Amino acid sequence: MIPVHDGVVRAALGWSRNRFWLTMWEEFQDPALSVALRRLAAEADLHFRVSALRVLDVALWMGHRRDAVQLDLDELPVSHKLA
Repeated sequence: MIPVHDGVVRAALGWSRNRFWLTMWEEFQDPALSVALRRLAAEADLHFRVSALRVLDVALWMGHRRDAVQLDLDELPVSHKLA
């Protein structure tokens, strides 16, 4: 599975387009990110039915789409600011 790589996700993460995949891989090497994403999934009553990558994708879209409900993404341990 690969993450959605679109303008919303790129803008939310602030990562360079030409380093997007490498940066994504580097971030997922930190177990704290997966733990935080699993916690978000559990809070949404998703448990382990969806991947951590999908949780990140949805959280980014919900947090950065103009008319979506804003989520508190400050707890995600991604080295680049998500908000």
